[in-house]
Formats: sequence, C-alpha cells, structure tokens
Amino acid sequence: MSRARSMSALVAVTCIVVMGAAASAVPAHAASKPGVVNCKGKATVQPKEINLSCADANLMVTGLKWSAWTNNMASGTGTLVWNPCIPTCVAGKAEKFPAKVTLGRLASGAGASVFSGMTLAFPKGGPADAATSTYALDNPLK
Repeated sequence: MSRARSMSALVAVTCIVVMGAAASAVPAHAASKPGVVNCKGKATVQPKEINLSCADANLMVTGLKWSAWTNNMASGTGTLVWNPCIPTCVAGKAEKFPAKVTLGRLASGAGASVFSGMTLAFPKGGPADAATSTYALDNPLK
C-alpha cells in the first residue's frame, strides 16, 4: 500500500472515530422529548393530567390527550377542573371546562428540558367566561 493511500485510510478512520465520539458525547436528555414537571418534581412526557396548584389540587387539567408532542411545543385536549373555593375550598364545588391545551416556553437545565408555559383555549367558555388562559408551569425539578 502506498504512503498516500495509508495516510488517506488513517484520516478516514480517524474521522469516523472522532465523529462517533462526538455523537456519543451528546447528553442523553438532548435526544428525549421535553416534559412537564409534576408536583413531585419529576419531568413527565405526555402526562394524563397537569396539576397547577400542588398545595390543594384546586386547579388542574385532567383527561389530557395529546395530538402533538415535539421538542418545541405540545398540543392536545383536556378538561380544566377548577374549584372556585366558594364559600371555602373545602366546601367549594369543582367546575369543569373542556379546553384545547398548548404547551410551550421551553426551559432547559441540568439534565432536562421542560415546558414552562401552558395556554388553554376554551371552546365553550372558561372560568369567568374566558376564551383563553395562560399559566406558568413552575414546579421545581428535583
């Protein structure tokens, strides 16, 4: 084998090894989909419910069915369950509102990417006859 051919083969093998090492250096979380941080501090992909008030569970979206879940946004449908706490939270009666759900505002940190914002659109009207509502998804990741 000629010296030029040997050098070409060595360069090709080196490139393959370096490219393989670079691919394996990508963090494991980068390949996974972003999640939503639940009340226990765990990121969950395509959760069945999102609790917006971990202290008393008086505001949550349940029965979630996802039609799209990408690295930038998620969308689906569910039901906002809201306890207006009248006369008190214990005695209050939960109200339910069908909603179109959109997750966004991607936040990335040590070991995870999560959605930090949610918008609900209410086709039949929401609390106080709202057409839409926006919520911060700010549970801390543990």
